[in-house]
Amino acid sequence: MAEIDANVVQVRAEPHHIRTLLDQAVENSQAALANHRVVIAIEEPDDPAWFDPHLLGRVFRHLLENAARILRRAAASRSAAGGLETGWSSAWKTTAPVSTPSICP
Repeated sequence: MAEIDANVVQVRAEPHHIRTLLDQAVENSQAALANHRVVIAIEEPDDPAWFDPHLLGRVFRHLLENAARILRRAAASRSAAGGLETGWSSAWKTTAPVSTPSICP
């Protein structure tokens, strides 16, 4: 957002399918997600939406990689605490019926 606000990058919105963008974000984040099961549920129909796939892809990759990092820390804390119940979940929602990606430990 700071780059957009500073006019360092320009938003180039084009019609794309959300499913394709999320699949690419997961594929590009495989190193961070290697030990996690990723579930992406897209409500049909997955009509094209207008967005900049490069910029929004970066956002989703950062979110996925941050979630994986948090899950690793939670798992390490749970192991160190002798099975302490901890968890983390997230649902990203929009005003349109789009998707709910989630990452499982």
